[in-house]
Amino acid sequence: MIVNWSIAPPTGWTVTAGSLNDPISFSAQFNAGEYTITMEAGNPCGSTTVQETICVVEAINAIVDWPVDLPICAPYTYQPTVIYSPIDCENVFYEWTVSPSTGVTINDGNTPNPTIAFNIKGEYVITVSLDNGCSPPFEEMHSLTVAEAPQLSATSITPIVCPNEDLVIDDL
Repeated sequence: MIVNWSIAPPTGWTVTAGSLNDPISFSAQFNAGEYTITMEAGNPCGSTTVQETICVVEAINAIVDWPVDLPICAPYTYQPTVIYSPIDCENVFYEWTVSPSTGVTINDGNTPNPTIAFNIKGEYVITVSLDNGCSPPFEEMHSLTVAEAPQLSATSITPIVCPNEDLVIDDL
C-alpha cells in the first residue's frame, strides 16, 4: 500500500517526527491558523483520500478597555470592551459576570462589548472570561464603585406657622 500525507498551506508547520511519506503516522507542530491535512492511500485494488481541516489557536492575549466616567452614579450604564482579533477559524466564548449581581443587568454578555446596567449603589467586581479551547482561558477583573444621589425627606415640618412661633425642622 502506498500512503502519502500532505498539509495545506505548505507553510506555518514543521514535521517533528516521521515524515509525510510514513504510511502510519507523523508528528508536526503548527503555528496558529487553519490547515487541511490530507491522507491518500492506494493499492492495486483502488485508492481513497481522507481530508481533515484543523484550527490551531493560541492562548488568548486580549486587552480590556474599562472606561472610567466620574462620578459613577446609579442608575448607570457601563460599556467595557474586549480588544481581541481571533483568527478566522477560531471560536471564542465570551462571558461577563458581575458580583454581587443584585440590581445589575447584563445585556449581550456573550459578546466582546456588553452593556451592564447598575440600578443600585454598591461595590462591584466585573469579570470577563474568554475561552477558545486552549487553556487557561483569559480572565480579567475590574472593581467599580457606584454611588447614588443623596435622598432627602422632610417629614416633620408643620405646614402652618404662626408669627412668633418656632419652626422646628428635623429628619432631613
